[in-house]
Amino acid sequence: MISKKTQFIFICILFVLSGVAALMYQITWFKHLSYFLGNSTYAQAVVLATFMGGLAIGSWWWGKKSDESKNNIFVFTGGPA
Repeated sequence: MISKKTQFIFICILFVLSGVAALMYQITWFKHLSYFLGNSTYAQAVVLATFMGGLAIGSWWWGKKSDESKNNIFVFTGGPA
């Protein structure tokens, strides 16, 4: 059995890695869109709006899934609910 402290550390590491991946995607999309749109201001606005919209939709969707699940760690990691 894994201790509560080890579970907490594991969950914190997952959240950090998830945030790092999101920031890497945001920077990559910003660079590509700035070439496509020709202006970094427009590209940053599109990326930021899309990112915030994705956070809102994901929060709503996974919030519902989390309420239905008995084990929330499986909801976050994609394991069986």
